[in-house]
This record gives sequence, structure tokens and C-alpha cells, in this order.
Amino acid sequence: MNIKFVPLSDTTFTLADLYPLMLAAFQERKDAGLNYLCLSMTPDDFAENMRPAYTVVAVDEDRDRLCGFAAVKVFDKNGHKYAKAKHIAILPEYKGKGIGSRLVAIIRDYAKDAGCEYIFGTTAVAANSAVAVHLKHGYQLVGMHSYKGTNYYSKVFRCQFKTPSPWTDPGYCKRQYIRSAIKTRLLYRADGERSFLGRLIHR
Repeated sequence: MNIKFVPLSDTTFTLADLYPLMLAAFQERKDAGLNYLCLSMTPDDFAENMRPAYTVVAVDEDRDRLCGFAAVKVFDKNGHKYAKAKHIAILPEYKGKGIGSRLVAIIRDYAKDAGCEYIFGTTAVAANSAVAVHLKHGYQLVGMHSYKGTNYYSKVFRCQFKTPSPWTDPGYCKRQYIRSAIKTRLLYRADGERSFLGRLIHR
């Protein structure tokens, strides 16, 4: 298998080609009962969500076929640059071959080379394989969140580039994750709505 990793802009593929790949990649999550937000996107929603973003694709050169992609957005807030990892999707028959790990590394390095202080992203609590890949590439679990329109809690991970920073300390990150997980589960349901306790406190 000959897999090439290139920027989407250097290929003849378009965002329209990535949309069905994303749906196929997350079908197993849908079958498992996870209501991923990306699966409710229309093609237009997906295209809008991906702009502006740096997108890298994995191409099976033997079959001239897209088999995966990942995207990252860079933000500049008051002179502080940071990046958010967007969709990382791989066709089912290509999973387990190191493609996801390579895509994660590429967008992490892109954010670092762009001068970002850090890159962060999220994934479902149950997505153990995705969490493991990010931890392998220098990310730390730093929080938990609950998004409206889903039916699961999300883990938040972060890879810190700018130092010195407490976010490079695994102990600090672990404490932040535990605090965030407790707070999120107490105040929010898995679908992003406030819990009974959350509604009481919010009054």
C-alpha cells in the first residue's frame, strides 16, 4: 500500500470529495449510538466549517483514492496564536495502518510551524483509539466538555508549544482534566443541556 500525504490544495480533490469520506469514516461511531455533530452536517455546512483551514489528505496512490484527511484552523486572539484540530477521518478499510497517527502528527507540526502557542481538539470520551493516538503525539488530556446536539461527553486534549507553561506539566494537566470532568458531569448532561444542578446554579 502506497499512501501519500499532501495538502488538499496540491491535489485535484475538493472539499466536496471529503464530505462522503467523513460520513463513511464515522459510520461506525453512528452505529455505536454516538450522535457525532459532523454526521448532521449538510455538504454546505461541512464546506463552511472547513473554511479557512489547512487540510491534509491521505491518498492511496495505487488506487488514486482518498482514504483519509485531517484539518486544522489557526486563530489569532489579541496577538496570541493557537490552533484547533478539526475533523480527522479515515475510511474504515484503512484504519489500523498508521494513517491516523500520521495525520495527527502533520497537523500538529503545521500548527507549531505556524507559530501557535498550542493546538487543541476534542473527541468523544468513548473514542479510546483517537485519545491514544493524540497522547502518543505529545497531547495531554486537559478537560471535558458537553456539546449541544450530541449525546456524549467530549475529552479535550492540548499540545503545548510555547514554554515555559504549566500546560507542559502532566500533573497540572491531569488536575485540570479531573476538575473539568467533575464540573462538566455535574452541571451538564451528555447532550449539552444543563443538568438539574446546573440549572439551579445558573439561576
